[in-house]
Amino acid sequence: MARKRRSPAGIGFDLTPMIDIVFQLIIFFILTMTITQANLKAVQLPTAITALEPGEEEPLILHLYNDKQDIRNPHVEPPLDAWHITMPEDSNRYTEVYQLAPELTQKAAVHDRKHGVNEFGHSELEILVRGDLRAPSHYFAVILGACQLAKVYKIKVSIKPRLDA
Repeated sequence: MARKRRSPAGIGFDLTPMIDIVFQLIIFFILTMTITQANLKAVQLPTAITALEPGEEEPLILHLYNDKQDIRNPHVEPPLDAWHITMPEDSNRYTEVYQLAPELTQKAAVHDRKHGVNEFGHSELEILVRGDLRAPSHYFAVILGACQLAKVYKIKVSIKPRLDA
């Protein structure tokens, strides 16, 4: 007696490995995105009508920051004794010109060896100040004084554009 051959049932693909890879890619991109944002402090930037696009070379970023501020309630004034100046990837906190000036002088010297100085002997290093709009002006004066001692005169202040303009 002859056996009947069965026709092969529909061939299917198991999509489980592909879905697993997609989820791994999503997790990878989420993790790398948060790592690149880790150097920025949560500050409320002042607003302006015009804003310039950043230049080709990354400036040295100085954060004017208060560790004791309440992110959930940004309208409450943070305590005055907790304001300080920080740099990304640097755990030091600067509150006076004499503390910040040597660090800026060192960073300017490294930059000047690579790029040179201008005709007046001043560094071409750019400083970007990201300061909370509630910060006391004294700390901005500390930054300006330290930049003057380090002979750095390219100082920019980070702002956010006005939405109503």
